[in-house]
Amino acid sequence: MSCTNCNKTPDNCGCEQKALHISQICNPINCPVEECSESLSAGCIIYTGDDLICDTTVLATSGDTVAQIMANIAAYFCIYLNRVLNGIADPTVNDGRDGDFYINTTTWEIFGPKAAGVWPVGVSLIGPQGPQGIQGPIGDPGYLRTFVNIGDWNMVLTNWKSVLHGIADFTKIVAVQVVIINDAGTFRYMLNSKQYPSTTMDGSVQLITSGAIQIERTTSGFFDSVDFDSVGYNRGIVTIDYLP
Repeated sequence: MSCTNCNKTPDNCGCEQKALHISQICNPINCPVEECSESLSAGCIIYTGDDLICDTTVLATSGDTVAQIMANIAAYFCIYLNRVLNGIADPTVNDGRDGDFYINTTTWEIFGPKAAGVWPVGVSLIGPQGPQGIQGPIGDPGYLRTFVNIGDWNMVLTNWKSVLHGIADFTKIVAVQVVIINDAGTFRYMLNSKQYPSTTMDGSVQLITSGAIQIERTTSGFFDSVDFDSVGYNRGIVTIDYLP
C-alpha cells in the first residue's frame, strides 16, 4: 500500500505522527485530496491553522482534532444560540435560559431576554387601536323580505285567493313563495309543487298586481280535498322578496 501522496506516514498510514492541515474555509475545491484507501476518523485529523473565533469564543485552535472542533461548535450553538419559546401561561424561572425570549400565547405578551435566571416583565404584542380605515365601495343592497298571512281560505270551495302584499311599488317584487297549512295544522306544503301522487303542479302564483298577489290551486289536485276546506284560521304564509 502506498501512502506517498497523502499526509500520512508510510509505515502505518496513521494520523498521529503527522498533522494534516485543513483550511479555515473548506469546500470540495480547496480541501486536500485524500488518496489512501483507509478513512480517517475525526479524532485523528489535526487542525494546524489560525484560531477560529466566533464573537469571543474560540472554536478551533492549532492542535485541536476535528472531533474537538465539532464538539466546540455544537457547544457554542447550544449555549449561545438564543431561542423564542412559547406557552399558554407566563414563563417560570425554570423555563428557558439566559438570552431566550418567551411568548404567552394566551395574553400575547413577550418576555425577554432572560438574564441572570430572571424573566423581565412581559410586553404586549397587541398594539393600540389603529385609525379608522377609508370607506369601502357601496355593495349590492340585496333583497328585502316580508311575510304575509294568507288568511281564511276554503280551498275546496274556492280555487283561488287574493292576498294583499303591502309593497308600495309592486314592480320591485322579485320572488314569491307560498306555504299551505292543512286543516289539522300538522303539515306545511309548497303551493307551487307536485304533491305525491300528483303528476302535475298542484298550485301556483297566478298574478301580482299593485295591491295583491293572486294564488291558485289546481282543480281536482292535491289541495282540492277535505284536508283543506276548514275556515276560521290562517291557511298559510306568503313570502315576498323585493328590491329596496
